Amino acid sequence: MLWVIFAVLAAFLFATANIIDKFLMSNWIDKPIIPMLILGLISVPTVLFFYFFYGFMSLSFFNLFLALLAGAFFGFSNLLYFKIIKMQDISVVIPLFYFEPLVVLIIAFIFLGEAFTFSTYLGIFLLVSGAVLVSLNARIKFYSAKFLVLLFVSILFYSVETVIVKYLLEFADFWTVFSFGRIGMLLVLIPFYFIYFKNLKELFAPHNRKILAVISLSEVLGLTGYFSFTVALSFGFVSLVSALVAVQPFFVLFFAVLLSFFWPSVLRENTNLKTIALKFIAIFLMFAGAVLII
Repeated sequence: MLWVIFAVLAAFLFATANIIDKFLMSNWIDKPIIPMLILGLISVPTVLFFYFFYGFMSLSFFNLFLALLAGAFFGFSNLLYFKIIKMQDISVVIPLFYFEPLVVLIIAFIFLGEAFTFSTYLGIFLLVSGAVLVSLNARIKFYSAKFLVLLFVSILFYSVETVIVKYLLEFADFWTVFSFGRIGMLLVLIPFYFIYFKNLKELFAPHNRKILAVISLSEVLGLTGYFSFTVALSFGFVSLVSALVAVQPFFVLFFAVLLSFFWPSVLRENTNLKTIALKFIAIFLMFAGAVLII
């Protein structure tokens, strides 16, 4: 059950990065793409470290292409995400992204032949339902067609990327697949380094070192989380790993409540009785779902 450990670890790391990102976006950063560009810069020494200390397994030309394509899909998905959160409040957008495990489930069934018992499918549904419910902080309103199309394409890109990674792990170790994926992501980001060069240059100025350090911490946590996710995929079914990582909102809620009580100047969570009751129902659904799929 190693996949369970690494999937939950990935969810924990993603949640920690989410809390830091929320603070950054609320106080210091007005261009959401900047953290992703920092992620790209941090990926370079990470890939080099893996290459020199672990080496890369050889891939066929087709599988190498798929690995780079997966990384590119990851980059495109995130770029679309940044565009989407400019169109709607982030509290409305985030819950919708937790439908991604259902898309992974369908794609994995078609291309990888992953099929499960009724109880496992029920568990996946409960996990996704709980993740959406615990993340929901705003009343759902009418969405424009453009918003829905961008949302669907972003989820689709990330879901396809996840399934491709699982496929490639049948041919190479997670060090290799993870590293080539980061290279593919960097290829997508290259034009944006030129577009936002002035913003990055200003961020590296001495008076912004504190901000740069916090962004870097968040992106290191996110990168480590995705590596843990990749390791989990190497041991478990992609549909189940993707679903279990959906417990991420539980950790986000846990951290947010702690900060609200002990450090409200950093982050404040709505802690009225109705909201707390709704969150507890959501957490129950997630844990019930986790029990069914583990």
